Amino acid sequence: MDMSDKVSGPNGKASQRAKSRDSLFLLGKLTFEGLAKSYDVRIRNLSATGMMAECPAPVSVGQLVVVETKGIPEIHGRVAWSTDGRLGIAFTNEIDPQLARNPSKAGVSEVMIPDYLKKSPQQRPGPRRF
Repeated sequence: MDMSDKVSGPNGKASQRAKSRDSLFLLGKLTFEGLAKSYDVRIRNLSATGMMAECPAPVSVGQLVVVETKGIPEIHGRVAWSTDGRLGIAFTNEIDPQLARNPSKAGVSEVMIPDYLKKSPQQRPGPRRF
């Protein structure tokens, strides 16, 4: 077993991570479900099932949250741990963390793409010649 898959939880015990994490730096907005106020957070790592972020607000384990960040549709989750201005969030549903690295492709539905962009380069008409 690779030791990079083990992390220490808030109680100091090692736990096994089921999904690999992607270390990065993203800005996001964190809202506690049922409250209108949101907080700016710094997302430090991201996986399909959760994230670690720095947050200026006091949080309690078990709080339901919504996270917004570039490239990924609204993420719902629950605070799994909180210590020293950092928190871990376990997502309600898995996400594709690569969308955070490719924001131009995220959230774009086929309906939003004009027909002329859906065609392959071979199908598009060439430049007009007069």
